[in-house]
Amino acid sequence: MQKHWMKIAVVAVIAVIGAVLFFAPFTADDETTAPPAPDFASVAAVENARLVLPPDAGEPARISFDVRNLAADNTLYITGVAVENSSGAVLGSPERPVTESLAQVPVPPGETVSFGSGESQVVLANYNSEVVPGARVNMRLTFGDADSLVVPMTVEYAGAGTGSADGDAGKAS
Repeated sequence: MQKHWMKIAVVAVIAVIGAVLFFAPFTADDETTAPPAPDFASVAAVENARLVLPPDAGEPARISFDVRNLAADNTLYITGVAVENSSGAVLGSPERPVTESLAQVPVPPGETVSFGSGESQVVLANYNSEVVPGARVNMRLTFGDADSLVVPMTVEYAGAGTGSADGDAGKAS
């Protein structure tokens, strides 16, 4: 019986030494380690997000939102948009057909770019039956460095007079 306890004690000591040696490199301060990246929500803000359904069923919906670049010295580039319960969200402009997308949209430092009216817009061509007036859906904006922001949006109906630039605000999370 005493031999058995002796074996357990030796194995326990070996396990403790092994654990100390294994975890020691991970706990040591290493000056070559890069500092953590700032939270992307501190670099970009998305506001006034909403999805406006067209008066005619089957037509593309319009997504309105504002992107504000909070960075002092870096231009942000919006490279993609995806909307929950849908496919086919496209960054575009009034001069381009819905099927042709802009490659990226720049947001200069300290400036705000508005989507939904004017030069830039996001069009949602394919959405399912869960996208109805009053529903909440999430939009994911992807930026050039692969960071993304998820924004909740309220779904509105353009035929009810809500297709203007004013309305419920969606804020990035």
